[in-house]
Amino acid sequence: MRFDPYETLGVDRKATREQIKSAFRKLAMECHPDRGGNVERFHEVNEAHKLLSNEESRRDYDLNGFAAIDPKSPFEIALKTLMDLFNQAIEQSIDMMDVDIVLGIERTIELTVKTSHDLIFKSEQRIKSLNRLKKKIKVEDRSPLYRVFNVIDRRVRAEEDNIENMKTQEIIFDEARKILRGIQYKKDFDPWDLLDNLSGERFFRMRATGGTGNAGTTD
Repeated sequence: MRFDPYETLGVDRKATREQIKSAFRKLAMECHPDRGGNVERFHEVNEAHKLLSNEESRRDYDLNGFAAIDPKSPFEIALKTLMDLFNQAIEQSIDMMDVDIVLGIERTIELTVKTSHDLIFKSEQRIKSLNRLKKKIKVEDRSPLYRVFNVIDRRVRAEEDNIENMKTQEIIFDEARKILRGIQYKKDFDPWDLLDNLSGERFFRMRATGGTGNAGTTD
């Protein structure tokens, strides 16, 4: 079901929880089937209130519409995939402060997408080979060996299904990359970063002057 929960409840997009709750109670009384209301309308009002009364689902809806709360949507599957990747990264990180988890997940996604491209290419090549094989085999119509074509056709369909699954996975990971753009990892200060930004001469001068970078003066 697709509807605007704000319009359904007749509230502004900046409405407070109390305003949403008040609007829901009023409409629920008006639309209740026991009072002669429409069942479908009553269900829609309930769904709108359920969505907007939950801060997390409301925020997701405001950002991405129903795609964000549809469990079968690429967005929701991508979000779940990212959560799984974060959990794996946390479990595998001995010292969380020394690991850029976001960068690690980005690289994991890139590697997965590359692997997916390779698998699609291999499946496409196998389909071509199977089709060429089918053209080369000559079997009489009444021969029981004619079933060999069924074997080839099943193999082709299996490869086609594999390609479809890989393409779906690419869509999911593309959504995951979009979501990941909104996350940044703040690194702790690393003294070695200072060396990357200073020439050797300036670095030693800073050490000699106590970090000021200026030559010392004598009274």
